[in-house]
Amino acid sequence: MNINFNLKKAILAGAFLLIIVNCFGQYQCVCTFGNPKTTCIPDSIIELTSGLELAICGNIIHTKAGILFSDLSMTYCGIKIGNLVEEYNNEILLYINATDTIQLTIDGDTLTLIKMKWLPIGENFEFILIPYSFTDYYRVVIDEPPYEFESIMQTELLKDNIKLYSDSKIQKVWHIYDEMKSSNSAADKRLSGLLFMAAISGSEDLEYKLRTLKDEFMMDNDTNLYYQNLMNLLALWKNRKE
Repeated sequence: MNINFNLKKAILAGAFLLIIVNCFGQYQCVCTFGNPKTTCIPDSIIELTSGLELAICGNIIHTKAGILFSDLSMTYCGIKIGNLVEEYNNEILLYINATDTIQLTIDGDTLTLIKMKWLPIGENFEFILIPYSFTDYYRVVIDEPPYEFESIMQTELLKDNIKLYSDSKIQKVWHIYDEMKSSNSAADKRLSGLLFMAAISGSEDLEYKLRTLKDEFMMDNDTNLYYQNLMNLLALWKNRKE
């Protein structure tokens, strides 16, 4: 599936059926997370056109671009048939940890997760939050009893949203790396992000520096989580469709 993201976004915006409602009093819906399972009152509910309801727990982020989520747990809630609800056993559909920021859209009964990432792609290496991949995760296969569902799990990289570095910027990254190395500084998110961007921009040497960053630098837990996330994104980039 090779979909231009701007076209897809326009289509989804036109058919934006994501309904977020306060669900206090929605006694049939709970969020489930953890092992062993723990339940809580959800922050909101997504209602699909088929009547399927999904409970959401997590961090809700209000931005100019819309509502985003992180540390997200989504649980099957039930199927609404008129004023009745056929309840499910609170089965977890997906969990997104706090290292990812997610935008949710719905087209019919396909739930699309658009992953956002802070990357240093500004003119002076400022971090900018951009969409970097989307996953068509879920759809209803049969919309009448007995209900059947299918996980699509087809992820595509939104490579057109990532502005690659010029040769001059790659040289600046080399300079920043060498300065931090000579001063015995701890690695931070900025250095990780700069090396990642240089790597996907074609610098094999800086890709090696990225891969060996944990061997060369100390890093705190927050930076380590961001670094691991970038390594996953690097693998996605390597397997991208041209």
